[in-house]
Amino acid sequence: MIPPVPAGLLYLYKNGRLNIMENYFDKALSLMHEGNYDEAASDFDRCIKYEPYNSEALFYQAVCFRKMGYESLALENINKALGLSPADTEYLFERALILDSSYERQDEALEDIEKVLKTEVMNSKAYKVSADIYLKKNDYDTALERFSKALECCTDEVVKADLLVMRGYCYMMKGKYSEAEIDFLEAEERKTGDYFFHHQRGYLYRREEKFAEAAAEFKKAIKAEPSNSQVYAELAEVYLIIGNTDEALWASSSAAGINSENKLSAYVYILAYELCGIKKGQLPLFKYTEVYQFPEDLEFHKMRAYICYRNGLFGEAIYSIKRVIALDKDPQGFYYFNMGLCYSLLGDVVKTNNCMIIANSLSFESALEVLQENFLIN
Repeated sequence: MIPPVPAGLLYLYKNGRLNIMENYFDKALSLMHEGNYDEAASDFDRCIKYEPYNSEALFYQAVCFRKMGYESLALENINKALGLSPADTEYLFERALILDSSYERQDEALEDIEKVLKTEVMNSKAYKVSADIYLKKNDYDTALERFSKALECCTDEVVKADLLVMRGYCYMMKGKYSEAEIDFLEAEERKTGDYFFHHQRGYLYRREEKFAEAAAEFKKAIKAEPSNSQVYAELAEVYLIIGNTDEALWASSSAAGINSENKLSAYVYILAYELCGIKKGQLPLFKYTEVYQFPEDLEFHKMRAYICYRNGLFGEAIYSIKRVIALDKDPQGFYYFNMGLCYSLLGDVVKTNNCMIIANSLSFESALEVLQENFLIN
């Protein structure tokens, strides 16, 4: 017969285990806050071994797993934590963040966010996360409404600046440029010299075809974050549109130097060389480079058509529009409309009319009437 454990000894045993667990827990929290997620996850694992039903340890380990990119492990842990505390809004919010990392599960993430907001109606972070998800779904109306709610609930001025930029982006994507500009200006008052702000404002000016202003904003973004290849590539594109090939070559080379996989910089680099060749009366390099790099690249030809059009190279623009039509599995009427516009600027009335007839047949609204009203065709 095994003798019973004395009560005092049992207390010391349990208390000792508790102290050990608490030591690991406190250490793990410190490591997590320092960004040392790997070691923190290991210490949280020790806590869980001592106390398998510790929902806090499961929750924080899930946070560490998410930060390290281990979404499946994170989801497993947070589901265990929610099994122990199903109504905990902090756990629900964390699960929403994990689910959001998978496009296929964003609707589930929104369901968790809605549960959080039913309990915490002034949770700015929850509104922001839901707005981000709707933005990824290209639902700009709902995203705009959610960013507005996040702004109403937010008390941090720096965070408000970021929310204003995101709401401004939604306005911009809806074509409401004046509202976007108001939000961007208000954001600038709260947070100056910010890369994100200047990048988005540059994008706004680019969409409004205010290219000089766009270039100025992209330069400010580069000053704030000089290692970002994308903004160099976008600056290069703007320079190409206004015909500044030398600056376009510099900016696209800078983008490629930072990230050789940046496709936009590769597009712009080739087009800058081509425009240089055309301006000097040489055979466009495009005729050769296309074969090696972008033989069937729809986006490349879309960009080339627009840049050639902006630089008055209507014949070259037509060439790329034809490639776009050939490459696009569902050619749109506006492709033919734009090709007709180029033909009209070259004075070819017959081909202009033919393009507009096709554009109309593909439901591009009143293409012929638009050109007639602008005296582009007879």
